Amino acid sequence: MLDVTKGSPADKAGLQAGDVITSFDGKEITEMRFLPRMVAETKIGKSISVTYWRNNASKTVQITVGELDESEDVADNEDQGGFHKKSKGKAATYESVMGMQVSGLTPKIREQLNLGDNQTGIAVMEVDHGSEAAKHGISPGDVILDINGTPVKSAEDLRKGFESARASGRKFALLKVFREKDTAFVTLPTSETKKGSKKDKDKEVDE
Repeated sequence: MLDVTKGSPADKAGLQAGDVITSFDGKEITEMRFLPRMVAETKIGKSISVTYWRNNASKTVQITVGELDESEDVADNEDQGGFHKKSKGKAATYESVMGMQVSGLTPKIREQLNLGDNQTGIAVMEVDHGSEAAKHGISPGDVILDINGTPVKSAEDLRKGFESARASGRKFALLKVFREKDTAFVTLPTSETKKGSKKDKDKEVDE
């Protein structure tokens, strides 16, 4: 999760920004975009178990789903961080690229990540559990600056970067990532590795 709404059921249960939700009410979450729908289908007041990954450990907490006050300001109208059930609101416009849910740097996201107006790139909002991005250390809140030396200004730029690398026969793409005031380089496979195949270790070099 990129953010947790202050005072929300998730906040009261101890969830934090950066936690990776792996199970909701006993159901495995393979892609974070499924979480809002699962919350919406849950009865208000129901106590459910939520399993999440933090600091290389899996933890489970009980959370009571609440109702979202329509006056509350939620980024992109998507309350993934609070486990409130909403009756109205459009879905967030995140785009999925190689197991990452990414977004352009909107004013709200810049505020959440403490980014300056001149910061470029795209923000990683969620990372699908079990994806190559998750395995190689990409986390919510990371800002992807470029791929293989080409600046990334949109999800389409990132997608084309992977496609170009695959077309040239490259098995890995090099991403320049900004996180917590530092810049790092992370290698990601240009294709999702099939279950059971040999995994290549990621390489991350701080700049």
